[in-house]
Amino acid sequence: DDYAQILEDLAGDNGPVHSRSTSHESRSSFLDDVVLYMEDQNLPFQHADVWVPCHRQNTDHAEVLLHGGSATRHDAKSEILHRFEKFGELSRLFSFNKGVGLPGRVFATGKPVWECHVDSAESKIFGREGGADTYGLRTALGIPVETKNL
Repeated sequence: DDYAQILEDLAGDNGPVHSRSTSHESRSSFLDDVVLYMEDQNLPFQHADVWVPCHRQNTDHAEVLLHGGSATRHDAKSEILHRFEKFGELSRLFSFNKGVGLPGRVFATGKPVWECHVDSAESKIFGREGGADTYGLRTALGIPVETKNL
């Protein structure tokens, strides 16, 4: 299956998705690397969001995922670029507990998740379904990326 190979390429040990550090500069570089890979491999993806685990400062000290940034393909049409930039802005307003939403499920299992029809999904499956519908996002892929720095 073509999608299985894409998942393997993106999530594999020798794939393009590896984090160098957690500094602001490298976070941007990491997203640039992801976008360049999508373009170079002509993958069917237009946009990437990064979710970063953080410990809550409340009594349970549970981890929550916060939006760490987003990027859209450089070769996207201007209309698509604008829509997905808006979706990235919307995503900054969200956080996800472990096991909740696409980012939370990927974080909890450590496995890639491919979701279709996210624009019409129930909020427990894809919490940003309203934004996905508004901005034209139809499919989402979550890939866990491990780093020793977190």
